[in-house]
Amino acid sequence: MILSMKNNHLSVQFSEIKSRIIHAQNQAYKSINQELILLYWDVGKYVFEKLKSSEWGEKTILQLADYLTNQILGIKGFSVRGLYRMRQFYATYKDFPIVTPLVTQINWTHNLIIFSRCKEPEEREFYLKLCIRENLSKRDLERQINTMVFERTKLGNVIVDALPITSRESITDTFKDSYIFEFLNLPEHLGKISFYLEALDRDVKKTHEKPSIGVILCNQKDSTVVEYAMSRHISPTLIADYTMRLPDRKLLQDKWKSIIQSKE
Repeated sequence: MILSMKNNHLSVQFSEIKSRIIHAQNQAYKSINQELILLYWDVGKYVFEKLKSSEWGEKTILQLADYLTNQILGIKGFSVRGLYRMRQFYATYKDFPIVTPLVTQINWTHNLIIFSRCKEPEEREFYLKLCIRENLSKRDLERQINTMVFERTKLGNVIVDALPITSRESITDTFKDSYIFEFLNLPEHLGKISFYLEALDRDVKKTHEKPSIGVILCNQKDSTVVEYAMSRHISPTLIADYTMRLPDRKLLQDKWKSIIQSKE
């Protein structure tokens, strides 16, 4: 009885530490996303003003994109298309200061969808608030817009749901936005594999199937690297289960070497 009470007491204490860690992670993710959105706003404003004054033209934007790509290795969000999107982002909201605090609370992908697809200020504000309140995934945001939930709400003078919300994003899902990976200059293969696997799990696999696994095969100089990219949020039991069924690493290394040699 005493041992059980002690274990319960420890469990509560451990849970408190876990909560503090998760809270700190969430705050960090929010801060990173906010900085990225504010950066895009500032760059968009700069480009907007240069183009408006005719000091810059389309050729200058192309030169800027090339410059940034060469100067900051691994950065991809600042292509010509990306720079014009930032300009559009700033131009869309610059006269609506009430919206500014909202755009930093969702990721760039969600912002792109809203300011590119919604034509009226009231409509954009509606979907910004809906994203924040419901933690909408990209798919559900698009479904809400496609089914004209804003128009139906406005006509009926009541808030309605276009369709049942199938998936909500946690703050860690926001962090996984591809623009944030590029902004932080994280290893490209890690980000892409994570996104591919999660898209596969979300859109393809059946409910009874286990999460997907990725395999990283790299060949640089005289070394061959074989790594297994385990699924996100898998328990140690499932990882062990997967590991037993995966091909031997040495076998994959040899096979990968033979493929490279045959191509050479």
